[in-house]
Order: sequence, then structure tokens, then C-alpha cells
Amino acid sequence: LLVSSMLAQAQLIYQNVLEPEVGRYSAVVGAVPKGMDGAVLLAEYADLTDTTDSGLRLFEVDGMGIPLWSRRFTFDSLGYTGGYDEYLTRFGTKVMAEHPDGGYVFVGKAPGVDSTGLLLRTDGTGNLLWWKETPAVPWGLFTFPNGDIVVHGWAVRFQYGMGLERYNAEGDLLVEGATGIWAPVKNGVALTDSTMALMNGEGLERNLALVTNEGV
Repeated sequence: LLVSSMLAQAQLIYQNVLEPEVGRYSAVVGAVPKGMDGAVLLAEYADLTDTTDSGLRLFEVDGMGIPLWSRRFTFDSLGYTGGYDEYLTRFGTKVMAEHPDGGYVFVGKAPGVDSTGLLLRTDGTGNLLWWKETPAVPWGLFTFPNGDIVVHGWAVRFQYGMGLERYNAEGDLLVEGATGIWAPVKNGVALTDSTMALMNGEGLERNLALVTNEGV
């Protein structure tokens, strides 16, 4: 008890309510930190009183948590009729990243569809550059030094099948799948422009695979 009472405690610097910028019913699911200058945050946006008004919210806060800009990407604006789905918070690992060429990339899930994901790229202030439907239902993404983007996850949600796609910086699909991998990909990292390490598997099975553009 004497030792624990001597431990330092965290000190609150600020606490801000972000509701006007983020939305009434939201969960922050991704972040790109900018040191003491703040962060760019990704939120799952859902108005439960009007579920057609649902989608993704990207916004930046300064070093004191004050919002600088906010962008909303609703399902309606992406060509869907609306609805709400737990497409990020329950299953995602790293769902957002800063792109090597500037701006941000992030993944989500189309509402009510068990075999479709969403990949979006924005500029540095959150303006949408392009978006794609992805064959994989995404757990997450990562980028290569040359700007290529890998989306990884399930082939079909809740089923034991691997989903993996590689896109270039303009959103063109380059590679789908990988020889020798069949389990859902939970995490990954680019080692070079042509090589990546993938953690895949469910339950007691966990596999680490080294993958190139030509396969495992």
C-alpha cells in the first residue's frame, strides 16, 4: 500500500466535448498522431434517430483538442441507401493510416453487406480523392513506401476465408489474394515495396507469413 500510494498519477491537460464535429452517436476508431500538434481522428458516425444518416467522420484536432476541420462521408454520398452496421469498432485493428504521398487512407464496411468493404483516400484536410468497394471485408490496412495500399481481412464476414488486396495510390486494384494463405488476415506490415509480413488465423491458429507480389 505504501508503494502504490507513492506512484505518480496522470494529470488531465484538457477535456473537450467533440459532439458538434463528430456526431451525436459516434466512436473514434482510428488516429494519426501529430505529436504535440494534435491528431487526425476517424470516427464511426451514426445518427440512431435516422440510420440513413450514417457513415464515417474524419476530423483534425489541435494540441488542445480543438477541432480544426471535419469531413463526413455518409453511406448515401457513397451510393448506398443508408443503414447502420458495426463495420469498424468491433473488429478493426489498424483501420487508418497517413499516406506516404500525403493525406489519409482508411477502411470501413458497407452497410448490410457481408462481402463488401470500403477503402477511402483523402487529401491532407480530409477532402475525398477517391473511394473503392473492396472484395475483402476489412480488418485493417497498411501502406507501402511507394504509396501502394493493402486492405486485409475476411473474404466474407464471420467466415474462415482470407481477404487481401493491394491497390496503387490512385485506387487501382493490383493484387488480390496470396498463394498459400487461407485464413483471415488480422495484421500486416510492409517490409519493402515488394514484401510484406502478415499475421493470419482465428482461434488457436495463428500464422505469420512473409509474402511477395508473387506469393508466399
